[in-house]
Amino acid sequence: MIEVLFEDDFYIIVNKPPNLLVHRSRESTERDNLLKQVRNQIDQYVYPVHRLDRQVSGALIFSKTPEALTKLQKNWHDESFSKKYIGLARGVFDSPGRFDFPLNNEKKVPKEALTLYRPLKIFHNSTLLLIEIKTGRHHQIRRHFARRVQHLLGDRKYGKKKYNDEYLENYALTRLFLHSCNLRFTHPYTSQVIDIKANLSDDLVKTLHLLSKELVETIEKSDYI
Repeated sequence: MIEVLFEDDFYIIVNKPPNLLVHRSRESTERDNLLKQVRNQIDQYVYPVHRLDRQVSGALIFSKTPEALTKLQKNWHDESFSKKYIGLARGVFDSPGRFDFPLNNEKKVPKEALTLYRPLKIFHNSTLLLIEIKTGRHHQIRRHFARRVQHLLGDRKYGKKKYNDEYLENYALTRLFLHSCNLRFTHPYTSQVIDIKANLSDDLVKTLHLLSKELVETIEKSDYI
């Protein structure tokens, strides 16, 4: 059963499990996906408003009609739409910061990209971060952190095998440590401010528990973990 975080006549927001595609993909032969499970659960076709990578868990929005999809996607990059993640990055981040260098699109054209972050907990050689994206480039968070050689742990595409293997062996981190923890936006039909929080998935909680004995400092408490 997929956890429902919010539902009305127009949208349903769910807590996506890790290691599950959002919808069918040309690159995969997998038949199961989140869209299919949500559709069967509520007995209604749904349309993904946005995407999360297969390994990423957390809050994800489906619309119930094509019109509702268009209305929300139109405002997706507005300042009023907040998209926050919890991530575990290699290295020590002891103060808030930003990555604002451009990222190439699929045609190799540089596009502006802005990722904000602030530390929540510092461990000996990694930092738990609250991350907010202001643009929506492909793999934006992963690429921004990897470019500074402080990749998200568990990232087998952009990270370094040595550190990913260490966190797999010692901290049971079997996938990318990235979780969509908070979505906040103005409902296009009701004008209500929707503020959705998605608790960290059990596998990432386990990793943090194993890391806890190496905690150096708690910078900020979080509602999401």
